[in-house]
Amino acid sequence: MKATLINVSAIENEQGIIPKVPQHFEYYYPIICNWWKEWNWPPVNPRCLPDDGIIIDEEGENICAGWLWLTNSSMCVVDLIVTAKKKFAGNLRKEALDYLIINLEQLATFRGFKEVFTCARNPYLIKKLLNLDYGKDSKTGQGDDNVTVFIKKI
Repeated sequence: MKATLINVSAIENEQGIIPKVPQHFEYYYPIICNWWKEWNWPPVNPRCLPDDGIIIDEEGENICAGWLWLTNSSMCVVDLIVTAKKKFAGNLRKEALDYLIINLEQLATFRGFKEVFTCARNPYLIKKLLNLDYGKDSKTGQGDDNVTVFIKKI
């Protein structure tokens, strides 16, 4: 399984987990837009995406992607995690999602962050995040259920 950084600020960490790719964003953005459409999400305008995104593939077959937003605090934001809707053999999608989240965390650590914020409503993704030691709140273990996310163009 391979993780590739897909936007303009390509970097490579010490382990070489996130390789630089000459054709990153221009190549992968249409693929990810198709995934968003398959799940009935509107494609996100490129100008709204952060500099850092990761796509996971296995033997050249793209499986899932997600984005890392940098902030001026110790916490960054991981969001817009999406998978190809097609069926994959065995547990490939599950393994790829684990690998995606772990690589986004590694990228966040490389960038100097101490915490990752994300939100999810998909029950499978919520379970996956909890299994990867994400908590709803670091002190109480509780948080908002059925969160509605709002975006306003200004």
